[in-house]
Amino acid sequence: MIPVVAGLFGLVLGSFLNVLIHRVPLRQSIVWPSSRCPNCGVQIKSFDNIPMISYLVLRGKCRNCKVRISPRYPVVEVLTGLLFALAAYKFGLSLALLSALVLICALVALAGTDLEHRLLPNRIVAPAALVGFVLSMAGDPGSWWVYAVSVLGIAGGLFALALAYPGGMVNG
Repeated sequence: MIPVVAGLFGLVLGSFLNVLIHRVPLRQSIVWPSSRCPNCGVQIKSFDNIPMISYLVLRGKCRNCKVRISPRYPVVEVLTGLLFALAAYKFGLSLALLSALVLICALVALAGTDLEHRLLPNRIVAPAALVGFVLSMAGDPGSWWVYAVSVLGIAGGLFALALAYPGGMVNG
């Protein structure tokens, strides 16, 4: 039962990840305004914003202008739901599950953003890294120094890449 609930929650969170994928690289608010058709700008009604179901009912098109909606939206929702269900099956209700769900959200958002915008925004990476660090320390407080050294090593490596290829890594 836990994997089913996690999968449904993943579908809903996948819908929010689509907002991150679309808006964060454009430096737009992720909360305001509410979702709109990228073509005609009409606000999407709440009943047209139900993960997967609305896409199927509307046959992948905007209710107002009938322009095709990117298949990225249902793919991100289904992928997130499936990964959440698999993580819940593997870890059950545990701190490890919470860590896995945070990692899944970060990786799906980053993969989608990279595919669409060729960008890995710091506005996604930094909070995910911080939450991952805190959850790791909560799960194994005795190894706090391992996590601290890991964070410094990864940050140092990324900083070195940014210095070596300043045009290759866009700061988001």
